[in-house]
Amino acid sequence: LYNQKLNNVVRGVDTYWLSKPLRTVFNHKHSLYLDGGTEDLRWGADFSYNSGEGVMKGSYRDRMAGGLSLSYRLGAFQVRNYFSYTYTKSQESPYGSFSDYTSKLPYDEYIDENGRYLETTYPWTGGSGEVNPLYEATLKNYDRSKSWELINNTELLWNIDSYWLLKGQFSVTKSNSEANDFLDPRSQKNEEKLGFNNVVSGQLDVVTGNSLSWDANLTISYNHSIKKNNLNFLAGVNAKSSTGNGLAISYRGFPSGTLSAPGYAHSIYGNPSASDTKSRLLGALATFNYSYDNI
Repeated sequence: LYNQKLNNVVRGVDTYWLSKPLRTVFNHKHSLYLDGGTEDLRWGADFSYNSGEGVMKGSYRDRMAGGLSLSYRLGAFQVRNYFSYTYTKSQESPYGSFSDYTSKLPYDEYIDENGRYLETTYPWTGGSGEVNPLYEATLKNYDRSKSWELINNTELLWNIDSYWLLKGQFSVTKSNSEANDFLDPRSQKNEEKLGFNNVVSGQLDVVTGNSLSWDANLTISYNHSIKKNNLNFLAGVNAKSSTGNGLAISYRGFPSGTLSAPGYAHSIYGNPSASDTKSRLLGALATFNYSYDNI
């Protein structure tokens, strides 16, 4: 091993691995808000975009969002509503994890004499060789995810008179997410690598999730001062519901890195994993407070 290391050093092998997957990025954010209306009817619209390029080459996390608000007042009544939509798209670096590079040594070769990337680096500690992350970056590996969320919140206020106030609120949230993690058939990270005894390789893991929830509140309050007597009363009810489901499927065997859709898979690996969750909540509260002369 010593002679092999010395030979690499003498031949000028001096790789600064830490710089290979990194880059300098420029991220930017944009936002826009518009509003208008009359004294009784007001509206507002907001838009935003956040570019999130990562320092690892090829990685990013972009976020786009928009919202619309309305407020209407009619005498003692006031109704407010806000609707928002958020979309997020991200991708991990095809260069893998930064820790893959911290474990490499300066005299580790990553290309051969013909300038082609080596599939593995020399196994100094024994074995069949360690994965060359720079070779993996030339393949069609990807780890991508996307998600969106819709939120609608409605609020009602009614000043019944000078002492009584009725307040109601109802919100709904709907979300969806999907993650796809694919390994090229030529990747050395595959559990079953290509070889004379195995002509099928490559894997795709797909994880999806959906959720729907709502939250409702209704309260009535009373506040009155009679000379030195202060009376405060509040009663309310609250109800919540949440449902969600998820599915994880692992596919194996793809003809090439460019044909990575589930329809090209040779088989489904193991059993798909599914989850289904439901929760309900109902509550009520009442409070009464009396004070004399602010004591």
